Order: sequence, then structure tokens, then C-alpha cells
Amino acid sequence: NTQTLGGLNGIYNTDWDSNYTVVSQILSLDEKLYVLNPSNELYGNILSIYDMSNESWQSVNLGNYSLYLPQGLAVDDNNQIWIGFENAKTYVPQGLPYSDGGIRFVNENNQFTEVDNDEILVGGSESSIWSVDICDYNDFEILWVLGSDGVQGYTIFQNQFSAVSNMNLFSEISFHKGDRIKCDHNSNVWITTTHSGVRMILAHNNYTEYWPSYEGMTSENSGLLSDVVYDIDFNSSSGEVYLATDKGISILRSPFSDVVYKKKSKHQVYFSVNPFITSKHDNVFISNIPIGSTVLIMDLDGRVLRRIKESDFTQYIWDGKDSNGRYLNSGIYMVASKNENNENTISKIAIIRDN
Repeated sequence: NTQTLGGLNGIYNTDWDSNYTVVSQILSLDEKLYVLNPSNELYGNILSIYDMSNESWQSVNLGNYSLYLPQGLAVDDNNQIWIGFENAKTYVPQGLPYSDGGIRFVNENNQFTEVDNDEILVGGSESSIWSVDICDYNDFEILWVLGSDGVQGYTIFQNQFSAVSNMNLFSEISFHKGDRIKCDHNSNVWITTTHSGVRMILAHNNYTEYWPSYEGMTSENSGLLSDVVYDIDFNSSSGEVYLATDKGISILRSPFSDVVYKKKSKHQVYFSVNPFITSKHDNVFISNIPIGSTVLIMDLDGRVLRRIKESDFTQYIWDGKDSNGRYLNSGIYMVASKNENNENTISKIAIIRDN
């Protein structure tokens, strides 16, 4: 009974008039809930806002636009609302566009408004936009856009877009509905997909670097449970990143957060599996290692069996083999990290070799 939220009412299809309601995103910010409401043919309010301070609903109507399929929203520091739309030319009765796609912002008159040069959007002004978010970077804001044709960030000045990269990113990936883009507390950009894992663009050096590489994280090269990732969230106090997959939640300790650790856990080494069963697990991921460390795999007598050196990562991959390429025998082994600028640490891992 909000008089703002609504559903299908015979426009998309004359037989669909049940007011079936869909919500594509809910954002909680400053005591307000922003609710994206695709296919709200009943009222035409594709954005509803609930003010928790006075328990009231307000809405933004699509007006004369064909904008029935909003997919993602973001709110900047000036409380400017930005929304990305799916492009769908399937208005059945007259063969007209049902949703024009692209990006709109809500102006001071509570109306959806185009940016003057939105033709430079990834995929063009009428492209399908699946997700948007805003990063604070060096005292200005960047609107990050995930569309069918790739990823791009834009600064906005006097109603003009300016791309932060000279080319669209990840244009070789076919993004679609359900893929998301989000900024963490350090302005890094994370991209989750329901088909090929996670990509991440580092804010350091003007978004020209990727972590752990351009190929990102998948179930094959990391501890990610599945390549089907539905959503992501960040814990700034612990430095943990939560990735919701179709097989459960993967938790990643982000190497890019200034974390207040418990005294005992600051230098604790973490293993993706322990025990490491060589016939079952291809690799074990050793994480929470200071960047620039050397990891030593040792027996209980302190003899070094394998050295692993990664200059840029805090997560190391070990295949259970010694420096000669032979699998270690079943037993308990020590894993130590050595770093000139950080405290050294040591942990134990069990190896089960049954092949």
C-alpha cells in the first residue's frame, strides 16, 4: 500500500495485468531506502524512496520516457541519483521501445535527465547498462558503469562525461543481467559475474592495474567457490570481502584495506584447505602474506623443501610439490613467510598423499 511500488499492468503485454512486481536493487543510504522497480506499469514509478525518519514513501516517475527496465543505481555525495537501464525494444502493441537503455540522473525537478554527451557511454547512449557505482578518488567522484559491451569509469562536469580510460575495459567479456560493479572502501573497482568469476581494477596508478591479474579470480585459479557470483560486499573493519556464489559465500581477506587486526591474527597465515589432500586438491592457497615476502615450505626439522616468491601478491599458490617437482609425503609441514619490512610468521599444514 505504498502507492508507489507497482508491477505489470498490460503495457508490455496486454495479457499481463496482474501487477506482478519486480525489484532489481535496494540501496540503504542516510536513512533512506532506494528501491528500483522495473516494469512498474501500474504507477510508472520505476524508483521509489522510503524515508525511514518519517516513514514515508516518495517516487520518481518515468514521465514520457521509455525507461521501464532500470537495473542499477548509485547515489553520489551530492545526493544525485544515477540509474542504468536495460535496452529492450519489445513494446508489443505498437512495436515501440519499452526501455531505451543508457544512463539517466534525477534532476532537481525529480525528473530523469540525460547527460549531454552520453553517446560516449560504453556501448553508446542506448546500450544495456547492468550495474553502476560511484568511487571517491582523489577528491572527485567517478561513476563506474558495467554494460553489455564492457566497463568504463566517468567523471562528470557540467553535465558532460569524461572517460577515465582511453578504452573500454573487459570488452571481450559478454556481460549481462545479474553482473555487478561495486567500489570498495579504497576506491578499487570489483566486477562480479554470474559466468566467469571476479575482476578487480586497482585505484592505485589511475585504474591502470588489475588484481591479481587481468584474468581475475575464478574457481580454478583461486579459492573462489564458483564462477557464478551473485553479489559482493566489504567489511572495512576486518578487511574481508564477501562473495555470494551459487555454492555458498567465499570470504577473501583483502590486501588493500587498512585493517585493525586482533593481535594474534595480524600475522597469521591462512590456508584454503588444511589438510591438503593431493589427490583431491590441485593447489592450496596461502593467504595473509605481506606483499614482497618469500614463503618457505619446510619439514619439522627446518629443512627448506620449496621457496615461493611473489612480488605483488598477498595470496600464494602451492601445488604440494618440493623444489624438484615431487609431491611431498603425508605428514605435517611448516609454512613460513619472511619479509624485511614485516614480522615473519610460521604456521603448520597437514599433507595427505594417497595416490
